[in-house]
Amino acid sequence: MTQYKRAIHRQTIAPLHAAVARTLGRKLRYLRSQVGVTQQTVGDSVGTDRSYISRLERGTVMPRLSTLVRLANYFGVDVATLLSSGSTSKHEKSQ
Repeated sequence: MTQYKRAIHRQTIAPLHAAVARTLGRKLRYLRSQVGVTQQTVGDSVGTDRSYISRLERGTVMPRLSTLVRLANYFGVDVATLLSSGSTSKHEKSQ
């Protein structure tokens, strides 16, 4: 990657990536609390471990598309819901 491309990435892609990761983390934590399950339970159900679910919830990593689809299926929502900044319910809007 050239120096110019790296600069463009830092200015445009990286902040967007971080914002999406934080949004996903908030959604996952909210959905998990609504279902009443632990990070370990979610991790076991989607084929990963508790620490990875924790990092997702903190917004420090972005999952692969296949993991994102498994998470959406586990919680009964679509992938767009996990990645959008809108709420998943009326209750979440009030928090």
